[in-house]
Amino acid sequence: MPMFKRGFEFAPGYRLESFLGKGQFGQVWKSTAPGGTYQAVKFIDLAGGQWEKEYEGIQRVKRIGHPNLMPILAIWLLGNDGKALAESVEGNQAQTIQPDVTQDLIETAQIVAESQEPDWMSKHSGRLEARWMVVSMQLGGKNLLQRLAECHEQGHTGIPPKELLRLIEESARGLDYLNFSPDLNTGGGSLQHCDVKPANIVLIGGSAVVCDFGLARIMAQDQATMSSVAGTPAYLPPEAINGKTSRNSDQYSLAVTYYQLRTGKLPLTGKSTGEIIIEHLHGKLTFEDVPEAERAILRRATHFKWEERFESNSAMVEALRDTFRVPVETVLQPPPPSNQSPWKKWVGIASAVLILFLIWTLFQPSEKPVPPPPSPIPPVEVSVELLDITKWDQLLNESLGDSAASVQLFKDLLASYPEVGIPKPIDLQGHEKELQQVSWISALGAKRPNEASMLITRSLQPSLVSYELASIESILLSGYQTRFSSDSVDAIVDLSKPPTVTIFDHRPYPSALAISPDATWGASGGFDGQVQIWPTTRRESQPRIKFSIGDADVTAIIWHPTKNYLIVAGSDAIVHVVESVPDWPEGITPSIKSFPITREIVRGDFDRFGEVLLATDAEGQLLTIAWKDLESFLLSGDKPMVSPLSTPGTDVRDFRLVDSDATGSIAVSSGGAGEISYYSLSTRELIERKSVVINSPVITFDAAMLSDGICVVSGGESGQLTVKRGGSGNVAILPGHRDTVTAAAISPDGLWLASVSWDGWATVRPLFGNPSGSFFAFRPDSQDALSLVSWDPSGRLLVTGGDNGQLMLWDARHLRLLALALPQTDTPEPLPDAPSPTPSEPDLERPFNL
Repeated sequence: MPMFKRGFEFAPGYRLESFLGKGQFGQVWKSTAPGGTYQAVKFIDLAGGQWEKEYEGIQRVKRIGHPNLMPILAIWLLGNDGKALAESVEGNQAQTIQPDVTQDLIETAQIVAESQEPDWMSKHSGRLEARWMVVSMQLGGKNLLQRLAECHEQGHTGIPPKELLRLIEESARGLDYLNFSPDLNTGGGSLQHCDVKPANIVLIGGSAVVCDFGLARIMAQDQATMSSVAGTPAYLPPEAINGKTSRNSDQYSLAVTYYQLRTGKLPLTGKSTGEIIIEHLHGKLTFEDVPEAERAILRRATHFKWEERFESNSAMVEALRDTFRVPVETVLQPPPPSNQSPWKKWVGIASAVLILFLIWTLFQPSEKPVPPPPSPIPPVEVSVELLDITKWDQLLNESLGDSAASVQLFKDLLASYPEVGIPKPIDLQGHEKELQQVSWISALGAKRPNEASMLITRSLQPSLVSYELASIESILLSGYQTRFSSDSVDAIVDLSKPPTVTIFDHRPYPSALAISPDATWGASGGFDGQVQIWPTTRRESQPRIKFSIGDADVTAIIWHPTKNYLIVAGSDAIVHVVESVPDWPEGITPSIKSFPITREIVRGDFDRFGEVLLATDAEGQLLTIAWKDLESFLLSGDKPMVSPLSTPGTDVRDFRLVDSDATGSIAVSSGGAGEISYYSLSTRELIERKSVVINSPVITFDAAMLSDGICVVSGGESGQLTVKRGGSGNVAILPGHRDTVTAAAISPDGLWLASVSWDGWATVRPLFGNPSGSFFAFRPDSQDALSLVSWDPSGRLLVTGGDNGQLMLWDARHLRLLALALPQTDTPEPLPDAPSPTPSEPDLERPFNL
């Protein structure tokens, strides 16, 4: 491929920058893309004549919207000279090419010629035969093979089990969606990746994402339609070698991948490709470097008969997880009978009795008079008063105001009741898969400002789940009373059946959730293209309104703050303006007007007056749409103007809108290169850009307007967490985490910061005074990674969420007191990769000693 070199432009705006690697079917390059961004492009050689199915599989993969599958951004066909053939196959215009490719391309070329340039055919003569297919994807981070190399440098045999199980579980989710989703696998077929290996699983934002679908094949239910071996030999299942790939072929490769990342070596002894193939065909894989429990699971997942393997990739991972869980019977099992002879046993008993007698005589009282005991220290009166739950609640409420006095009262209470130094949350059951979003609904006519009455959550499961906070908070408070009156410092709050309500399903799971400005209506959307609108103030068996945006995924829902409209964005880059109706009568068909934009919107928000819609698109561009243009579109049909706000190449990951009395609304955005940008919405100009001193992509960030200016916090890999206060302009590095900081949130009053990490720890710290100093570290009982943290609007409650669906509700007032009364400066040690069966293991539930 001599034409593929640095600087080569294969399509307008796409220029090769650097060579990334070579696979079985072609090369992978880093390429520029329109707007100054970068993408990874793979050139697949079509000379073998099998490209029709290759193209069909990739086209089906392109429609995927799954967080653990690398999205395909565009597809091209290139001629022998490496130039794009009739660029209409790019982006959303891509269509499936039929076997008669030459005639199809001629017809396409004629259409392009008539619509674009009269001499297009003459310029592209001799290029009407496809030789290369180009697949453009997001440029990811390091792959798992590189992560394994890092672990080797740190002295580990493989990736630590806790981290590895999470990464393999995320990969399994993506592969299960690819293999078994009815949206992709119609007619009883199964879409297989066919090249699962560590190098094809990359880390983006700390999560595992399966990439490189260049070898995807559409398989029949019982046998493959491919006739040649495709894939990397070390990971090939035997049926793929025989040309009959099954629906469980990817599971075989994922099991081999797991073993390699766990032990640092492949379960093969062959040196040549032929020897490796023979080992696969004869079931000679060896998993000798893992315990027998794991070995049995890996043997099943790589069974020669694919029907004998696990039902899904996730089922295999769950079985692996079970091997790291300690059965209760193991801990409670009595010790084995002793093999000592009887005379040795009696000698030991006699020796023990003699030693106890000598100790007893040593500590007998002498004949000297014993002095009277010292006067007892009078008890702290305030702690006796605070045993009353009403007093305790009063202390917690007062801590939101006069913190200094409240801290002293809390310290007095802590001296008598050290158990209050350990926060105990409520486990809000209802989710079993990774949490994605929480939304608080403020009570109407609440006694306290912004008091939340309901929590609505979405995860990677079909149903939304809501929680009535009034009853839950009362149980949380009464739990403290139980602990004060208990003799055991381990007394905890137990809520086995929290008051939860399951809200209507989306398949395979919801992708967007938004609450109306008056908190009376909720709207949700899913990968099924369905939008559902329902009242938040009462329970109903069916959504009040339900409509579809077509085959596209719902990527964002935004309510207008003052007008009766909501915006629904789809993965097909179509924006839908939906007119809301008072009380939304059941069965009504809403008025919807739609218009196309260049790229899909993935997140959006209005300024507080509703004058400007700010959004980010799929390529990290920050966009604005004026509401007056949207109103004009609703009246006359004139397409609204979509204006870029961020400069090209910024790669915006997230943004916040903050309000300033001096300059109006300001958009604060975080970039993938570790920079924070400030834009004025009134002038559409960049105000400032500053590095946040993070040597990795920004994984999470938050921003709020404080008395001295805008406060911005940013989190990244390796526990990096920084804060920039508006007044000083300096960036402070915050301690507290050792692993990737996955979420950070500033409290509603702007005085506190909560953060969570992959290491399972959460922290709360004050942003006033010296924010780079102390913090308080805490964590749920589980050792799973945390990925979500959120304050309720009043700042009284805090929730943390993890990969396993565990959602914990904490009393934020208590956490604040602990951070002031028991400040920590040392970062907590990482949790063990798996529970130890030794009963004497230290209790890791407590981050510090009291």
